[in-house]
Amino acid sequence: MNRRPSSQHTAAAVLAALILSAALVAHAGAGRTNAPAGSATNPVLTPFEIPASVFVLPAKADEGRDPFFPASIRPYGTPAAPKTTKADKTPQVEVQLNGISVSGNRRVATINQHAFEAGDETEIVVPGGRIRIRCIEVKDDSAVVEVNGERRELRLKRAL
Repeated sequence: MNRRPSSQHTAAAVLAALILSAALVAHAGAGRTNAPAGSATNPVLTPFEIPASVFVLPAKADEGRDPFFPASIRPYGTPAAPKTTKADKTPQVEVQLNGISVSGNRRVATINQHAFEAGDETEIVVPGGRIRIRCIEVKDDSAVVEVNGERRELRLKRAL
C-alpha cells in the first residue's frame, strides 16, 4: 500500500519552508555592512604620493656595492671606455689590386677578386664587414679607388 501525504500536510510543509527562508534572509541582511561600526558613510580616501626612487653610485667600496654583482668593482671609478668615432668603426681591410686587363681603350682592374672599370662602384663583403669601393681611374700598373670615401692608389705587386 502506497500512502500519500494529505494535501494539508503538504501545504503546511511548504508554508513552514517559506517562513523559515524569509526569516533567514531577514536575519542575514540585518545590520551587516563592510563599514566599520559607528560610521554612517564610507571615509574619504586621501591620495598620497609615491616617493621617487633615488640611486646614488658609490665612489668608494665603503659607500655601497652593486646589489646584483656584489663582488664587482665596476661602480668604483672604473675608467670609461674611449668613445669611438665613425672613422674608428670602418673596417680596416687590405684592398688589393689583383690584376689589370687592357683591351683596346678599355681597362678593367681586378680588386679583391671583383672587376672594376673607371666609374664603377660596388659594395663588397670582407672579413671585417662590408666596404664600398668606387673605381676612379685604371692606369697601366695601378688603379685609383675610393674605399669608404678614402682615396687610395693601388699598385700591382711585382713578380720576383
